[in-house]
This record gives sequence, C-alpha cells and structure tokens, in this order.
Amino acid sequence: PSRRTAAGSGRADGPRFKTRGPLQSAVDGELLVDRPALRRALRLAQQPSVTQYIAILSPRQTGKTTLLLRLMELLQPVATCVFIDLSVLRAQDARACYRFVAFQLVSEFRAAVGSAVRLPEVPPIESSVDFLEFLRELAEAVPMPRIILLLDEVGALTPEASDSFFNTVRTVFTQGRGLNSHLAKYLFIFSGAVDLYALTFGTNSPLNVCEKIYLNDFDVEDVTTIVEQFTHLGVTVPAEAPRAIHALTGGHPYLTMRLCALLEEAGHKALTRQAIEAAAEQMLVEDDNIHHVIHELERRPIERRRLRAILLEERQVPFSRNDPVLASLEMIGAIRPTQPCQLRNRLYARALRRYFRAHAENTGTPPAVMPAEVEQLEDPDALYGRLLALRHAAMDARGAYRPGREWEAFAAALFATVPAFSVYPDLHADTGQLDVALTINRDAPGGTLWAMYQPLILVEQCHLEDGTPERTIARLATKAAEHRARLLFVLATGGGPEA
Repeated sequence: PSRRTAAGSGRADGPRFKTRGPLQSAVDGELLVDRPALRRALRLAQQPSVTQYIAILSPRQTGKTTLLLRLMELLQPVATCVFIDLSVLRAQDARACYRFVAFQLVSEFRAAVGSAVRLPEVPPIESSVDFLEFLRELAEAVPMPRIILLLDEVGALTPEASDSFFNTVRTVFTQGRGLNSHLAKYLFIFSGAVDLYALTFGTNSPLNVCEKIYLNDFDVEDVTTIVEQFTHLGVTVPAEAPRAIHALTGGHPYLTMRLCALLEEAGHKALTRQAIEAAAEQMLVEDDNIHHVIHELERRPIERRRLRAILLEERQVPFSRNDPVLASLEMIGAIRPTQPCQLRNRLYARALRRYFRAHAENTGTPPAVMPAEVEQLEDPDALYGRLLALRHAAMDARGAYRPGREWEAFAAALFATVPAFSVYPDLHADTGQLDVALTINRDAPGGTLWAMYQPLILVEQCHLEDGTPERTIARLATKAAEHRARLLFVLATGGGPEA
C-alpha cells in the first residue's frame, strides 16, 4: 500500500479532524497514512505458513486500532479476518472471553459461507479444553486456508483472565505446529501497550511466539498530509506550518490530530506560528492523553524517577528494551527509542517539566497521586465510542438493525460489558440461524440478581414499523419459549411519537 490511502473523501459532516476512535478508509481516507509497520505486518500475515503470531506494540492513542482495521481490509481478499475488541471484556472471566471469541468467529463464518458449509454446533464453552476443541472443529469445517483473528485492547482483560486466555492461545500455536494441523490455520494478531509487552517478552511469557512490531510516530511528510486538509476549509497553510506542528507533537498521531482539531475549532484564517502555539498551550492546560501519561507515571515511581533524570538532570541514558523500566516508559508513551533516550515530543517535555517542578520531587515531596476512588483504568468515553460505532454499522438506511454479523457483533459487545453475562454462539444447525444468547455467571458482580433467569437470556431486535405490536410481541415470545429463555432483551428501533 502507498503511504496515503486513496479511499474516502474526508468527513462531509462535523469536524474534519477526528480525535476519537479509529480512522476508517471509507470516511477518513484523506487523513489515513499507511505506515511502514502496516507493510511489515502484511508481509508476515501473507507468508505461506504461520511461523509466528504478530504483536503490534505502541502506547495509547497512537493508531493501533486504525492499523488493525486497515490490515484487515487489505487481507480480506486472501484470508478470513475477524476483528475482536477485548475492551468490552474488562470485567469478565476467562470463560466469558472464550465464549465471546467463539461467538464472533461463528458469526463471521456464518456470514462468509452461508449454508454452503455446515458449521459445528457449539455447546457453552466451560474451559480452555472446550475452546481448543471448538477452534479445531471450526478450522476443520471451513475451507479457508487462513483464519486471522485481530485482537485489540489486549490489556483490558483482568490478570486472571489474561493468564488463562493467552496461555490457551499459546497452546493453539504449539499444537498447530505439531499433530493438530487444523489449528495451524489460525494466525493471531494482537495490539496493546504495557500489558502486551509483558505477555510477549521473556522465555516464560505466553505470547513470546509473536513477532513484535513497534509503531513509530509520523514523519514530517505524514504530518503534512494531515495538515493539508485545512486547505479544504479555506484556511491558508504556510509552508512552515506542518513542520512547526511536527516539532511540537513529534508526529504523535493523536496529538497531531488534536492540535489540528483545536486549530479548526478556533476558526483561524491561516495557520500562523502564534495560532499553533496557542493551540499547544491549550493542550498543556487540559488534554486526556497528556493527563494519561502523567497518571501512569504517578502509578510507577521507578519509571517516574528515571524519566526525571532524563528530562531535568539531562542524563544520557542508552535505550534498551532489555531494561524493563525503559521499556515501560516507551509503552507508556513518555520516551522514544533513540540513542540516548529522549522525551517523545516537545509537548510531553513541556508538560512533564511543569509536573516535576510543581511537585518538587527534588525535595523528597512525592507527587499527589490520584485517590483510588477516582482512579480510572478504562476510558468510558472510548468504550462508548466503540459501542456507538458498532451500533451504527449494524443499522440500515431506515435506522433499523440489519440481521446479520453487524447486529450480532453489536449485541454481543454491548452485553459483554455486564460482568454477570457471557455470550455464546447459539447456532442451530438445521436453520443456520445464530441467536444472541446470554448465560449467567452467579459468582460475578450482580450474578445473584440475574441468576433467577437461568438457564439463559435471549437478545433480539425489532423495528417497530415492521408490523403490529401484537404480532411482534407474539413472535418474540414464541422465540423465547423455543429457547427456554426466562428473560428477553429487545433492542427496538423505529416508531414515532405514538410508539
């Protein structure tokens, strides 16, 4: 692929510069930059046989999800690709993770092969052994020679779920190289930061079978591609403007886009140096990404002291990922892998100088760490944005849910956010119909409340304009009875004021 994608024509409505969620070529083509890491991942994924899995490593908001979606788009003609967002499983156990992944696989293959291939029926998966057997049976049933699972937000899983799930993935790789040749069809591609690095580094790490790919920031040419979008808004872009923005952000994808978004919001007629500096100062006052880096340092005193030595004491520290503290600082996003170590960009350097001096670490006074009750290990806005994007993809022009994999993906992700629920692929071999069925984990938070609805809860969708209420209720009630469901969730669309 070229450095810049040809697809898409920019965003026709709303701000041109997108600071939330991944970029997609269909609507964000003019902002997309195909990075060297994408070309390397493509080469690895298209090898004749799977000799390693792939890990995409970089800090938060640096384009990992965008790269995974672009990679899937380019691989679809030669392989079956399944994108799985693990962030919705943040409060789930390993069993729920197995079931969620199984559901996504069955949904994808049911859409891909239709009635031409009889997919295996899947009983509720209880253990890693059940999950491995499901993967084997699925690979044996489908004709595709390569099955690619792209797992995003690896760090979202709890330590217990992560240990079980990724050790099972390691077993898939090991058995696929041995007697179980059907498992050799699978290629797992992961994306993450600190947690993924820990899973891939070291002889005893479950994912040390991965080829690691580190995302670098944009160069000046890439930033120029983005900044040139101001010309579509009638804004004058001096020749030095892209370089000035790159000098501040270091090519960090989010910081670059955020700076441009603030400049767009301000309504400047030209990108002067004064306007760019004013936007940068606004980010130093309040920006989620900068706040996240500082918060991560507050949680890691060893990394904080090392970074202070690099920034304020100007120590010449050689970079090595064999140094766990430097590796952690890289994955947090604070430093770039140069010799010697350098702060990732000038915006971070300015923000961290203010932070260190304000908290006077040189006097022994520790920084004010966030109270535990307000500490947030997840970004609710990011999760909401991901769910909203899935919902949008599942709807047709009327605003009704379309039956099929997009609807199934949205419903599965939405209810996976409830710790007591786990979704499993309720596939009926006689009809080929896949239902969204939820089992209940009594031991999870809230589980005792939902336990009265065992054995399962059924999730359905309806459009209120597609029939009378009486007929709709009768149809849904019949389906719930067929499943022996004690509770039915209905996601409804349509209807006017009377509805």
